[in-house]
Amino acid sequence: SIPDGVVRIEDSAFYYCSGFTGSLTIPDSVTSIGSSAFYKCSRLTSITIPESVTSIGEYAFYNCTALETVTFLKDNEDNTCTFIKEYAFAKNKALKNINLENIMLIGTRAFEGCESLEQVDLTKVYALGTQVFKDCVNLKYVDITALRNAGKETFINCTSLESIDNGIFTKFSEGMFKNSGLKTLT
Repeated sequence: SIPDGVVRIEDSAFYYCSGFTGSLTIPDSVTSIGSSAFYKCSRLTSITIPESVTSIGEYAFYNCTALETVTFLKDNEDNTCTFIKEYAFAKNKALKNINLENIMLIGTRAFEGCESLEQVDLTKVYALGTQVFKDCVNLKYVDITALRNAGKETFINCTSLESIDNGIFTKFSEGMFKNSGLKTLT
């Protein structure tokens, strides 16, 4: 476990660390998680991120192959993680559950290849990078009601994607739903 009092988890701090097994709770004292901080920690199954964390760096949890659940704790809507950077959770093939309801910005390919992900709540997200959900082949439903800007091919190869709640979103980016199974926009 990570002790209380740690303020920042620096870049590559636990890179390829196989010692973290099962669940990991980041302490409330942490305000940011650096790039590649938990890169390929292959035995992590769940992570709890406190509301004190405001950003997650590039590749922070990249290719954590056993990771199934990521929980962002929140006591209020004003003080939570708002920015997930590029490739932060990419290649986590077992990832099934992640609550993104208070995230505002998600970087390029942040969830690429998360094959077990079926549903994401993006109701507060206003910007998505390029290919954020590329190859999330089991993703079936997405709520993008707050979205204002999306990069190219955001949902490319999401072959199970059937329904999008797009609210007032009026600009679909180039190839946004390319090679998806999209049937319904509401």
